Amino acid sequence: MSGLGELRNEAGCDLVSASAGTVSSMRKRSKKRWSDLSPRSRAAIVALGVAEVVVTSVALQDLVRRPAALVRGSKLLWAPMLFVQPIGSPLYLLAGRQAPAS
Repeated sequence: MSGLGELRNEAGCDLVSASAGTVSSMRKRSKKRWSDLSPRSRAAIVALGVAEVVVTSVALQDLVRRPAALVRGSKLLWAPMLFVQPIGSPLYLLAGRQAPAS
């Protein structure tokens, strides 16, 4: 054996170049571009992005206006958590707030 470039399998294919080609083609297949997506997929991504922005805005507005006594935990800890997508804002809205006493 004189080098890696001369390694061949039983079918006579060059193993080094075959494996490198497989890796590069796998990378190309796994990474899609916006233009590769169907119109339905694009619309779903945009809709989910808008929903994420709306929910985060509502949660941030609520956190700023709500008295600290009605927030479970520290407001300073909840503020950065709101931007942990996609769970931060819904988590605050569901579990981070206390109902005002009547």
